[in-house]
Amino acid sequence: LDLCFVVDATSSMTPYITNVANSLFWMVSRLSHWRSINWRVGLTWFRDLHCDVAYFRQHPFTRDIARVKHHLENLRAEGGGDEPESAAFALYHAARRDNVTFDHPTVRTVDPWRPSAKRVVLLVTDASCHMRDGDVDVQDAVLAALAAGVEVHILAPWTWQPYQQMAQVTRGKLFRVERLIPATKA
Repeated sequence: LDLCFVVDATSSMTPYITNVANSLFWMVSRLSHWRSINWRVGLTWFRDLHCDVAYFRQHPFTRDIARVKHHLENLRAEGGGDEPESAAFALYHAARRDNVTFDHPTVRTVDPWRPSAKRVVLLVTDASCHMRDGDVDVQDAVLAALAAGVEVHILAPWTWQPYQQMAQVTRGKLFRVERLIPATKA
């Protein structure tokens, strides 16, 4: 199993980002107990391509629980400008395992999906996505996921048609939540 978490890290996620990170880590820690599953986890976060300098980061796949925890603990919600976010852009590059550099118009591969692995993306967001971001549109994101053999599962607070398309065409699921639960202060 190659599992890539794709997380909206815009400022609208500020009340939820700690709970999202904790929940994703809980999933990974449970997965690590299954000795019969050959798993790796990657983390990708995205912000708004239209107004943020740092708008996309993809961490390599790993089986190292401490590294996963470190990346999740350092996930910060900030930036963003308009309500649609760059989810299609993020899915496109996550499916292709690209690492977009901010200071150069280049793309390089982080690490590929394993040929024999089940490939899954879990996209977590609280907003709709831009229909087109730069040179990438929703259809490009879906085609990239299909070409890579990736199932796309989406956790979002509403059933927005492009998210339905992303999930359905890739044989994933759209999990609708009425609202994301804000983190509580300890």
